Amino acid sequence: ATISCEQRSWVYDYLKSKTDSLGLKIYIHLDKKQIPRRDYLEILSQSRCALSVRGMGFDCYRYWEIPAKGSVLVADRLPIDIRDDYVEGEHCFRYVADKKMTDLGRVLEDVKNTSQDRLEEMAIKALLHTARYHTYTKRAQYFVSTVFR
Repeated sequence: ATISCEQRSWVYDYLKSKTDSLGLKIYIHLDKKQIPRRDYLEILSQSRCALSVRGMGFDCYRYWEIPAKGSVLVADRLPIDIRDDYVEGEHCFRYVADKKMTDLGRVLEDVKNTSQDRLEEMAIKALLHTARYHTYTKRAQYFVSTVFR
């Protein structure tokens, strides 16, 4: 990943300064050389949760890849409406992005204090939700049914 927007810089600085005190294993990749896709997806599938930080826009592949690989999504509250979006507390954790990242800290504490069983339950629900609403096929079916109503 690159620091493509101010929010990513805030998150990077926050995580860098809090890694030890959070008591979480945090993987940050900022090398200009991209991780091979297979390795990236393997990292996601082995993670209990993963953070999706928006870049140049509101939406990115990572937002959808995290739940699709069986990890719990941690993302900021987006100012857009996403049809059949992931539900906070059921499929994901959400935070309000600001320069101090105070709310992200609260959410990461929540993640740390959530039982492994509950995280697995959330991941499974999110994976099923992804399969039900967010595959290419499901989105194409929705688009066609909307256009031809």
